[in-house]
Amino acid sequence: IDRDSRSYSEKIQNSESYKKFRDTFVQEVDQIKSNINDVVERNTQIDTDALLKEVDVLVSLDTGATSYSVFDMLHNMRKFDDATFVHCLNVSLICTVLAKWLKLSPEDVKLASLCGMLHDIGKPVSFYLDEEGAGHFPDHAARSAEMADAALRRLRASNALRTQVVELIARHMTPLEPDPKILRRRLSRYGKEATWQLLALQEADFAGKGTGQQATIFRETEALLRQLLEEKSCLGIRDLAVHGRELLELGFPEGRRIGLCLNFLLEQVLAERLPNEKYTLLEAAKRFLQENIS
Repeated sequence: IDRDSRSYSEKIQNSESYKKFRDTFVQEVDQIKSNINDVVERNTQIDTDALLKEVDVLVSLDTGATSYSVFDMLHNMRKFDDATFVHCLNVSLICTVLAKWLKLSPEDVKLASLCGMLHDIGKPVSFYLDEEGAGHFPDHAARSAEMADAALRRLRASNALRTQVVELIARHMTPLEPDPKILRRRLSRYGKEATWQLLALQEADFAGKGTGQQATIFRETEALLRQLLEEKSCLGIRDLAVHGRELLELGFPEGRRIGLCLNFLLEQVLAERLPNEKYTLLEAAKRFLQENIS
């Protein structure tokens, strides 16, 4: 670490605003730990408003600091025990700050905060040690989604908010990489908005771990995602160069077989096995008709 970086870090750690942030962070983590342990050990109801209150306290902390310095302070607390509840608070803080920077609606800020806070809540109940003493969390994303869903149902959260939170948590370990095939599939399955939200959650997740190892990959993924959207890539059946009418003219019977063929063609285009060109797709449709219907 060069002297300038070390001096900047030391300056932050010696500041009164950092000390206040650190002390408040420790208090809020203790409360979050208590809340999460109650859920895991006693199956009590998750009070999401109470959980998010801990985040709001830190985001709006009157230390004279800007939102930018929240990241500086988190970076300088890496020696703090990064257990599940601490990581969840970190990710929720990052999600909240980013959402406010982007001037999102209060409902979208709440969505971002909840996703960050609850994304790993299933880790304590899915944890096990292998024979070599290494810890694992199999299916923790699915378990976290189940617990978040149950909590939000009990709290009578809106269906839209609950669905978005649960789906994002369930998918937060799903790879998003700078690979056009992978991103086309994610966009086709999740849609534009949900794919961007998932990428933001994953970026906050890694930022909350403080490794910094994925920063370049996230930048490349963002750039490719924008490129695919600007190119108006084929992402759904409606984007195909052929439609049901052309398949009827080829001799397809009306009904579900047209849908099966269109889904087959979309899969070929997404996998880059076929270009989205009318002639090529019609030839593939003819083969599909011969092999699956005739």
